[in-house]
Amino acid sequence: MAYADSFAECMRGGGIELDPSVVQDESSFGDAIAYIKSWYDELPSETREGLEDASTTGEPVAVFLVDANVAPSVPDLMQVFDAATQFPLSTLLDWCVYCDQQAKEGAEA
Repeated sequence: MAYADSFAECMRGGGIELDPSVVQDESSFGDAIAYIKSWYDELPSETREGLEDASTTGEPVAVFLVDANVAPSVPDLMQVFDAATQFPLSTLLDWCVYCDQQAKEGAEA
């Protein structure tokens, strides 16, 4: 199974609807996810808490990470994040890291 299909299947397994076309550049997609996760983890706790709360309101939050040049290479993924209001941003990022690893392992097999 191709990386994009594997990634999307893994995300759907976590309850996050994602089309494989969201993975536009397989070679750098995992790096982009890792960068966003690292950026998020380094934020002050108050800022993380604010993003957590805002990301579950239904208002666009993650899409602004594209404009802020934190996630410029994954705009479609940020739209998926904003649509997944049942999950806070940290959960979405953690799940992406997990699914990236699973998809890479599947592509190597």
